[in-house]
Amino acid sequence: MFDALLSSGRFVQRDRMMYDRRVLDPRLTAGWSTDPADGELPAILLSMTTPLSERYGVDVDRIWVNLYRDGQDSVAWHGDRNAKVHLNPLVTTVSLGARRKFLLRPRGGGPLCRSFTPGHGDLIILGGACQHDWEHTVPKTTRSVGPRMSVTIRHSQGELLPGARRDLRLSPGSAAG
Repeated sequence: MFDALLSSGRFVQRDRMMYDRRVLDPRLTAGWSTDPADGELPAILLSMTTPLSERYGVDVDRIWVNLYRDGQDSVAWHGDRNAKVHLNPLVTTVSLGARRKFLLRPRGGGPLCRSFTPGHGDLIILGGACQHDWEHTVPKTTRSVGPRMSVTIRHSQGELLPGARRDLRLSPGSAAG
């Protein structure tokens, strides 16, 4: 699965504004939609989204894959953006490749509350109020580690937060995590 996604040729390094300058994200990313009109979804990803949709009763429609090439690639503390639109969004992450720390803390900071080291094929479910109440990170490490992918699977439909608009559907390119 790791090799099939890696060979897709879709991975890019994005940049973003941080404070007063543009910086490169410290990881590579690729995104897919399950909508056939948006292009072909690799069968390997469809094999992951179908059972998750059935199990959790949501129409999974967005897949975002982060490629952490080594211990210097990371993602800062954050909550996924769909929490700004949806009440209790479901975000699932399948870890592929090397083990890396995946940490959780209360939103806005505070002491570390949970530390996981998911391995190849492990599934982490961030459901319920998790995206509203918690932040997560994959921190840098000085340990020698191999590449890791996080296959993050989301839905853009569901119960909206008060005042949110349905047309704020999140595209794969707008997702964090």
